[in-house]
Amino acid sequence: MQHVSSNKQSITNCGFDIGGSMKLFQRSFLALTLASISAIASFSTFAQDKIVTVGDSTVSSYSGGSSEKHGWGQYLNQFVKSGSAKVINYAKGGRTAEMFWKEGHWSRAQKENPKIVFIQFGHNDSNPDKGTNLSEFKSYLRDYAADCKDMKATLIFVTPPRRLRFSNGKPSTELSSWAAAIKEVAKEVGAPVVDLYTLWGNIMAKEGNGLKSHYATGDTTHFNTKGATRVAGIVASEAKRLSPAFAKVAK
Repeated sequence: MQHVSSNKQSITNCGFDIGGSMKLFQRSFLALTLASISAIASFSTFAQDKIVTVGDSTVSSYSGGSSEKHGWGQYLNQFVKSGSAKVINYAKGGRTAEMFWKEGHWSRAQKENPKIVFIQFGHNDSNPDKGTNLSEFKSYLRDYAADCKDMKATLIFVTPPRRLRFSNGKPSTELSSWAAAIKEVAKEVGAPVVDLYTLWGNIMAKEGNGLKSHYATGDTTHFNTKGATRVAGIVASEAKRLSPAFAKVAK
């Protein structure tokens, strides 16, 4: 018995305490398992909760000063609850619905596997020099809608905001056909539509040229930081009212 006790003491002193080592291993394994589960859960949430914005320069992100042009997509994140979703702005200046598709911007946006997609076109589409006709425009909108359905993403259409132009004291209507086309397709595919064309037009009717403070210097199409933030708030508020999916992440 004396001999056995001596051996046990010797083993312990040499660092081979089997019971202690087993407990340490169990604690380490449990910590690694919990960390792995947490990492997987975090990754899943991040991968699922993405909001993508698609459109033209009135939606795009810019790095200029506050008086220079900015798009509402750049500020949409301010109206989303922190940690609930990530807004990724894929809008590109000068693009029509067709150009955005053919240049591969839409394909790149799809790779984000977004849960919610905002789509606004019309400004450049209405330009005879590079626009499409209304029939082609609606066809591309249907294609975007079909892809969103395949991705199981919630699509929210947005009609283009009016330019700061007036005719006989009333807001301009040059984008009315394109706004109507978006609403027509939205109804067809069962998607909510934020009618920014009408909403911004109502604000123009009330505030008139006082809204110059919301536009980039010398510009009647592109917003500055103040205007883009205000428009983003309008889009978010209306989308929250219309879309249960967006309501879950909106402030």
